[in-house]
Amino acid sequence: MRGENETDDEARYKNSLYVPIERLNHESDLFSRLMATRARFQANFGVEAGQPFDALKAIRNEIISAAYALIRLNHDGRDPAFRNRCEASIGWGLLEDDRVTPRLDAAVVSMEAICRPILSEVVQTP
Repeated sequence: MRGENETDDEARYKNSLYVPIERLNHESDLFSRLMATRARFQANFGVEAGQPFDALKAIRNEIISAAYALIRLNHDGRDPAFRNRCEASIGWGLLEDDRVTPRLDAAVVSMEAICRPILSEVVQTP
């Protein structure tokens, strides 16, 4: 909903903030299925094997929370550091300020480290 004193630029900015939320919500079934496998994965590979799942969930929550925070934020120049952090969380920051990609990469590497030995055994078994 457009604010009473909101300019066209502010409205466009806020509307664009719904894009990352909608993209993540569009994949909510896939994400739910992935999170549902967490317990089985831990049962098979140990409690620590749930950490990549936790990282993915935290990243997803951070992106959605950052987008909603920016939607609610009064953009009159107060707390630009907070705005920059939130924009970086949704991928609008500078590449060197990217807070999400390194964490996603780490979760993938962690998951691969858990799965690769098992998959290697399966592939080598006649």
